[in-house]
Amino acid sequence: MTNALKKPQWVSPTAKNPLVKKLNFISDKQTYFTLVEQRPDKEYDFSNASAKDRVAAYETEFYVPSDLSWEVYQAMCEMLELGYRFKNIAYPSYYAMMNAVALSDDDKVEGIIEVESELETGGSTIAPSGAGKTQAVKIATSMIPSAIMHPPEDTAFKKPFLQVPVITTKLTDRSALSVLKELLRSIDKNAGTTFYADLPSRNTEDELLKKLRNACWQHGVGLVVLDEAQTFITESGKKKGSDSKNAKFLQRIFNFLCLPILLIGTPETQEFLSCNPQTFRRYKKDADIIHHNYTLESEYWRNLVEGILQGFVFCRDIAVTDAHQRLIYAYTAGNQSALQIYCKALIRRVVETRCNVLSEKLLKDVFEIKKATLLPLTSLLGKPAKNTEAAFTAEFQSPAPKAKSTHKAVKTKRDNIESNVASKLSKERGQAAHKLFMRG
Repeated sequence: MTNALKKPQWVSPTAKNPLVKKLNFISDKQTYFTLVEQRPDKEYDFSNASAKDRVAAYETEFYVPSDLSWEVYQAMCEMLELGYRFKNIAYPSYYAMMNAVALSDDDKVEGIIEVESELETGGSTIAPSGAGKTQAVKIATSMIPSAIMHPPEDTAFKKPFLQVPVITTKLTDRSALSVLKELLRSIDKNAGTTFYADLPSRNTEDELLKKLRNACWQHGVGLVVLDEAQTFITESGKKKGSDSKNAKFLQRIFNFLCLPILLIGTPETQEFLSCNPQTFRRYKKDADIIHHNYTLESEYWRNLVEGILQGFVFCRDIAVTDAHQRLIYAYTAGNQSALQIYCKALIRRVVETRCNVLSEKLLKDVFEIKKATLLPLTSLLGKPAKNTEAAFTAEFQSPAPKAKSTHKAVKTKRDNIESNVASKLSKERGQAAHKLFMRG
């Protein structure tokens, strides 16, 4: 009987790749949460702070990490590793390809150009307006170095190399030219270059794509993130994505850059992608994160509400009852931005009136103050105020009968309405909510 040949252990192609090694990916969820959490209320007592200072600290310095943030970070890390699988600055072939892209002439470059492996790595993160997508992306990106200067010994030709791992841009209009220009600006911001400033006054899409591809090779870009992707949707694209100019652009930039691209957008983006099978396949292949507004039973949501009330509103330990939780949820529909709007008003109200007791009347009074802002962001859009109060009374204030099983909710008069109704708004309501957030 012959001994079977012992197979060598598999080693990842990126294990010794300098472009990957110095990214220092975090593999443990709890470690990630510890690093990104921002809780000034655990360090300071805000009881003597003014309403203005409390609101500023809560709005800009307070962050409780969520599963969404962790999922986005994981997706970005995986896509980066895939993006660098065939790009290694330790090999002459990288510089050969970089020069070929810059000169558009294979005869003038150093080294042998290997056949560029086709890279089809794309993904999307879909969530309602105000659900925390942009914040999650911002936090996840902050855990990845914005720029890395590699010493000469890391490279094939023993020269320093400045790497820009991730470039991001927030889409503000439907112009493909604007998208390409903003991506060049993102490289300039991280690398100190002048690709954007050096652009001529007029550019074609082809010219900008070539300049962007050149810049990405020069700085070893590994991932492109396009936030607010729903802004890029045209009315014609919603009806027939295969004929949509912007759908074709998303395919083209994907194919031309040969880089992983992560789209961040509202449920409208999901509809837009599904209109075109080619676009859908490309942007669903390696990351398909779909997040909804939080439910009332969500442990994260309840802890978040309690932390805000205790840390910034009353600045002491208080009892937050189920009735309080239900009422706040009714006014915010499990939406993080709606919660922020509501809680900022609550902080101001408590400081102005010197209230030191959490009551249902206080919560209702604050809702009346911010009703005009909150209603368009929740399932209560368009309902008369009388019906709104009636709905609150019926669903959230009346004690529900006990269910036979603790795992099943008892049906109420509104059992035909899902708890996550904010994510089921019509397209018109979604657009109204998004525009309201864009105005701040």
